[in-house]
Amino acid sequence: MSFASAYGRYSKALSLFPNVDEEYTLSRVRIEVEHFLRMCRHFKISVDESVVRNFVESLGSQSCRRISQIEAETNHDVVAIVKYITESLRLQGVSEKALGMVHFGLTSQDVNSFGFVSVFSKCLYAVREKCDLLIEELFALMSTCEGIPMLTFTHGQPAVPSTLDKELAVYYYRLQVAMKHFIETSYTLTVKFGGVNGNHNALYLVDPDTDWHNYSKELVEFFGFKRSPVTSQIDNYLSVSRMMSEMINITLIVEDLSRNVHAYIQKGYFKQLVKSNEAGSSAMPNKVNPIGLEQSWGQFSMARSQLHGFIETLQLSLMQRDLHDSTVTRFVPEALAKVAIGLVAVTDGLSRLTPDSDQIRADLNNHSEVLAEACQTLLRFEGHSDAYEEFKKKTRGQVLTHTQMQALLPVTIPTVQGYIGKPPNYHDIELYTQMKI
Repeated sequence: MSFASAYGRYSKALSLFPNVDEEYTLSRVRIEVEHFLRMCRHFKISVDESVVRNFVESLGSQSCRRISQIEAETNHDVVAIVKYITESLRLQGVSEKALGMVHFGLTSQDVNSFGFVSVFSKCLYAVREKCDLLIEELFALMSTCEGIPMLTFTHGQPAVPSTLDKELAVYYYRLQVAMKHFIETSYTLTVKFGGVNGNHNALYLVDPDTDWHNYSKELVEFFGFKRSPVTSQIDNYLSVSRMMSEMINITLIVEDLSRNVHAYIQKGYFKQLVKSNEAGSSAMPNKVNPIGLEQSWGQFSMARSQLHGFIETLQLSLMQRDLHDSTVTRFVPEALAKVAIGLVAVTDGLSRLTPDSDQIRADLNNHSEVLAEACQTLLRFEGHSDAYEEFKKKTRGQVLTHTQMQALLPVTIPTVQGYIGKPPNYHDIELYTQMKI
């Protein structure tokens, strides 16, 4: 499994990610050993479990290097893992009869499926941590902007006022909902564990009276995952695909946030932090660019492209098995790394912003024509059924001052700063971090 270009300049953003290659290898060793111990217990084969547990505790980088050496000879990763476990336990005095229980009744995809989901879940944890930090930064910016009246824009044109914190809260709420779904889905990740074709043929051959499907269910759940009950030689990847869909949703929400914040920066609604040691351009020394926001767009775009591809590809299989899913899953962590890098970039971009109240107020005061809604509403309330058409003739396509708007109506109209309705209280939003799962 590879991160490809995700390392290097972006390595700080990936601080919580596991060593993917190492985790993929060692997680497969762990489930092989746990299965081995359970087989020995089930068939009443004597083995010193403390010796085996110590072996598991000693697993590390050196173990991975040895497995790689064996794989260079076998040209098969799981066979290399089996050989490594066997040779290691043999050196610890485990009997040959017991060693016959290593990988007993299994096929490579039983352990590969577990290894992939183990890596996938750890990468998801890292993505969630980055999203948590982004949401915290967004809330901090909302608090800084609290109660600031602002002009809104529909179709890119001035529209009735709102408040800056409420418009940011739109994304805060969307992220709360998306993260709730993200967390719920992350608890449903499934592993395929059922022998060559999902029927446990080999295990039922030697012991037809044991419920081997329930055995596999308990083994997988021991590691915190769920077992897919009906499969071919590979998992159906439904839970993984759902998880990828949730990540796509999150990247779209965050990109929407970052693009709109970028637009507000262009309008002067936000001032950017100036760091003396940084440069915005090699030619224009005056420049301060919102590069964090812009960098995220590229990361999210590439991540979504990959995730969409994974969702489509992993749903397909030639009869009971072909190798394309194994090829594809090796690159899944790279897509998750791009999501994390994008989240970190937006978090940094938001942390550099402060609202420019003067600019926001000036822009709002220069567009009192947006009170046309208020005016026609007041007149219609007083019984003037043609008020909309009347104000359409007087205001459409014009830029008007408050004095000019007031002259069009015999009753007092609100100011643009006062015409903000009652923004929803985003402090009452149920936080996904308070979820009980």
